[in-house]
Amino acid sequence: MSLSFLLLAFWANFVCSIEVYNEGVITEGMVTEELQDDPHCISHIHKFYRQMKCQPEMSPHSKCPTSYKCPNIEDRSPEHCYWDGNKYPIGHNITGVFHPPCTSTCQCVRLHEGVRFKCDQKGDRKSCKSDPGCKNFGFYDDFHCCEKRVTSCNQGKQVQCQYDGRTYNEGEIFFTSEDITCSQCICVAGFNGTIAAPWCQKLSCVLELWGETPEKLTQGCIPVYITDSGCCPIAFRCPKPSDDVIKAENKTSAETDKTCQFGNLTMEVGDRLSPWNEARGTGKDAECICEVPPLASCIVQQFLTEDIRRKLAREDLDWTKDGL
Repeated sequence: MSLSFLLLAFWANFVCSIEVYNEGVITEGMVTEELQDDPHCISHIHKFYRQMKCQPEMSPHSKCPTSYKCPNIEDRSPEHCYWDGNKYPIGHNITGVFHPPCTSTCQCVRLHEGVRFKCDQKGDRKSCKSDPGCKNFGFYDDFHCCEKRVTSCNQGKQVQCQYDGRTYNEGEIFFTSEDITCSQCICVAGFNGTIAAPWCQKLSCVLELWGETPEKLTQGCIPVYITDSGCCPIAFRCPKPSDDVIKAENKTSAETDKTCQFGNLTMEVGDRLSPWNEARGTGKDAECICEVPPLASCIVQQFLTEDIRRKLAREDLDWTKDGL
């Protein structure tokens, strides 16, 4: 079975994009962008809530939000699509500025297990033009268009790039950290060893347009990440009757009395879920914990080799066989 079904269409139907929009819009009660950038507030779960346009809730003397108010998750309707903090009925079309820029129009439709937006793409990557002696290369991303491609003008010369002790050939994609959900780079002429545009892009997830994510959120599923600092979930864990709560040991006084809800289970901050066992032991090493209500989240807790990272990004990984 392909990665697109087992890992949320991790790069297929992938709507992570260059981070060109402002997540720091300030309204009453919200934290500032400076607080969002605080090194204490950059874990995966804070990123997830910001991506979902949730409203942060602060506790006295806390540096980061201790809980979030998320009506688009907690009061989610199975008959509506959600985008940018708003909900839309089936049949509604949205147009305008999208992230990624390759998306032109999206319509709210009923597909597979639920309701979500189905989006059209702009243009065809085969139509992208380049000057003589130049080539166009794209990142791992199913939303292809000329705006997201990188030009390499090698003028017939061999191009190789050096990064972190490894050598890459022209057009080869590499990752700047173990977690492939945050950034990726392409070896092109002019690469100078810095992690910067145009040869590198920082990724952010547009979850409401991303594969089966809307259906999973409606079903009460929680996000699964590769690392604690991950930027995009690679899967979702959905409630099962066999799930149970493992109470936190040596529990200290929490900064909030809010709780996480997972199916019929209520988790206090610090509580964990019982082991997650899917086919062939998939998920057995994931740790799922309530850190910042109202959702628990999971970390895979495995080191990903360069080969596994490439398979993930290319959608070549079958996690029931490769053992993620």
